[in-house]
Amino acid sequence: MGSAGLTFARDEVLLTQCLTHAPWGSMANFGALSEAGAEFYDNGDSQSELFCHFYPAIAFQLHDGVLPPNFNSPEHKEWVWDCCREGWMLKTAGAQAKAGRWYQVFEKSARGLAWWKVFEMLLCYIGLHQGWLKHHSDHVCVPLVSTAAVLDAAASAGAPRGVDGGGAPAERRPAGAPGARSVSRSNRCIDKLLARCKNYFHVAYTIFRNDALRALWILMGAVTEPQKKAHGQTLVQCETRQGGSLWLQDYAAEEYIHEITDIVQAANDREILHRAQVLSADPRCDEFLLPAEVAQAVCDHVWQCGLSLAGHELVWLRRYSHEMPGMFALLVQESTRNIALPRLQQALTCLTAAEKAAVHNSHVEVALGLIPWSRSTWVREILVGLAEAEFKDVPLDILQELNDWLEGNRCSVLAERCFNYLSTRPMQAC
Repeated sequence: MGSAGLTFARDEVLLTQCLTHAPWGSMANFGALSEAGAEFYDNGDSQSELFCHFYPAIAFQLHDGVLPPNFNSPEHKEWVWDCCREGWMLKTAGAQAKAGRWYQVFEKSARGLAWWKVFEMLLCYIGLHQGWLKHHSDHVCVPLVSTAAVLDAAASAGAPRGVDGGGAPAERRPAGAPGARSVSRSNRCIDKLLARCKNYFHVAYTIFRNDALRALWILMGAVTEPQKKAHGQTLVQCETRQGGSLWLQDYAAEEYIHEITDIVQAANDREILHRAQVLSADPRCDEFLLPAEVAQAVCDHVWQCGLSLAGHELVWLRRYSHEMPGMFALLVQESTRNIALPRLQQALTCLTAAEKAAVHNSHVEVALGLIPWSRSTWVREILVGLAEAEFKDVPLDILQELNDWLEGNRCSVLAERCFNYLSTRPMQAC
């Protein structure tokens, strides 16, 4: 995420998840939040001034960006009030995400995105009682780091305009390390944020006021969902030898293309854009839309990240369908064998010609060195065996060898679980 310039956004979202587990992994903040919520809901109703101030935005987010016909009616206000009072954030501290775990930041944060303004309302109530807020009015309780200030800080730091801000402390990296520029920029904004806020609740309140961050995270979650779903299915399928074999055969036949198209389509999903406050579902929702400049910056950033992710996936997964040994999976089924044999024959012909040319041309020799499968003895053995059959069919001994390879190639899940099991058992002397 650092290379995509999203370190700051990840840190902010991680901080909101850590709020109820602070300080130092305790439940003190969760207790304070629960007590404040109980006090607020026990002593107020759907007509209270603070709730009425946040009601429109809360309703918009709870209904995923599409307001119901009875919006702003007493009945609907009462329904939203009951939803907030029974909200999960007052009953459980929620789960913390680990930044190093694939997709976990997106998974753990998805639950809270619909309750973004509910969190802000409770933190505003705490701020009014603690004194770091004077009034809930937009003109009085503007965060010390407002959306406009965040935009200016992002522009001055060289980040895409409209998608930068403060957040939780991040790991410091050396100046030359990968992603160090993004982390350094994030750390500078974090330091400014922490210096201007009174306490942890004030920091969290400032982040929850940043609707651009919520929009960015909704869209990034949607863009990464197809890849997360595919990886999850792969882990399940590859738990067995047969499942691992079928998975590799599917990818060799370019069944991964739908993952790429799903990533691009997710970035253009109108329902998601409504929820992210970028597009309006009807005129009543116009007041909730992000400023045009911010919305454009968020969409541009997400679109660039989506295209980068799709391109990376395409290049990475083509090794299963356009390189050896991945292409060998097409030889197992008769339906795909006729497609693979001409390709492999052409690959061997080109490899032989390139090796002859490399004897007198150092540039060709360097190019050959960049092709991993050209140095694989096993790949050459398979190609030579197919050449002996004139690439008309697959000899039985090669077919058996490929079946054995397919069944053991992707069973890493079983190996990892075995390692975890053995590593947790006490060592015994032999």
